[in-house]
Amino acid sequence: MRVSCPSFNLTDENNNTLRPLKNAHKRQGTEWERAYQAVKHDRYSSVSYGTIKNFIRALGALFLLNVYYRNERMYVKYLEVIGLDFSFGSKVFSLKKPADKYIVDVINGKEIKDVLVSDESPYILKYTDAIYKQVLDANKKSKNDRNQYLISQSEFRDPEFIKILQDLIEKEKRDPSQRLILSWELCKYRINKSIPAWLPFDVRKMLFVKSDEFNGRIHQASVHKTESELTAENLQAEIDMAGIRAGMELENRFENQKIVKAFNEGYCELIIDRGDVKYK
Repeated sequence: MRVSCPSFNLTDENNNTLRPLKNAHKRQGTEWERAYQAVKHDRYSSVSYGTIKNFIRALGALFLLNVYYRNERMYVKYLEVIGLDFSFGSKVFSLKKPADKYIVDVINGKEIKDVLVSDESPYILKYTDAIYKQVLDANKKSKNDRNQYLISQSEFRDPEFIKILQDLIEKEKRDPSQRLILSWELCKYRINKSIPAWLPFDVRKMLFVKSDEFNGRIHQASVHKTESELTAENLQAEIDMAGIRAGMELENRFENQKIVKAFNEGYCELIIDRGDVKYK
């Protein structure tokens, strides 16, 4: 949780971000709790423990206990989570937004069977169980449609392209950060076949600026060389990059159904972590 009241003028991050109930279940308790007990039982000798620091943490603990007591469950679309007010009416404190790990993992196609665990927020952010299943199904359909498209393309029967893929597979084995994405390599190969390196520079440049890859949405929206900036030295690199970005657009075609379901239609729920939250 955070101290969100700007008039407190707290400059130390340790005083802005609090965990007032951490270790509260242990025998020694928390620092603010020990201070409270000391002042309660011997105010004269222990008055020095009655600090603003301990006072704020004790109030923070009360705020958290009220959050747990209310046990409020919220339903909201994923893109609207960022706009939620986690102060719950407090003018002093607010909760941190719960991590979206259990949303992102589902979007990436991961089935989650274990109990979900909160992080720095008492709340867990997850899809509703119905949307969880729909996003997983959309992910499977997306992958299947992509695979069916790719295996139907003639390039995957082209010995030259197959050799390129085999080399890239070996490269990925040596260095896992060099990830092979088939759609990117397919589109990169296609544009290089349509604009071969043996053509004169002027011809290659003309074909490139007229190509769908050069004029593609992602390429035009990204940093790239304009027609006047293309030279014999940078043309090949720009052709390769435009091919990769065309591959990104191809990926988006298959990802769109999943993305719409996950981000635009997918309702999430925020639930207090009581140790039993799971996807069902």
